Amino acid sequence: MTSLHTLRTVELGSYGAVELIKELRKPKQIRKLVLYNFFKEDGSILSSSISEMQLLEKLHIVANIEESYIIDLHLNSLQTKFKNLHYLGS
Repeated sequence: MTSLHTLRTVELGSYGAVELIKELRKPKQIRKLVLYNFFKEDGSILSSSISEMQLLEKLHIVANIEESYIIDLHLNSLQTKFKNLHYLGS
């Protein structure tokens, strides 16, 4: 799993999302990541996981459809250069 390049549909939901986001740290070669049903509360743990993905080029985040909010992912600390960064909220 450490050589995985793409995760297209990761459904986070509210239960177990933190543990799932922590597991995203393992595939170090991931280049494209798409997350659905993202909650604002998980922003800091996601930032931490993303910071370990040095090859990440494309990040798509779809917020939980029941809420409308802005998330702060602290992306300024990343060494990687994104080709695409998408955030879709309600």
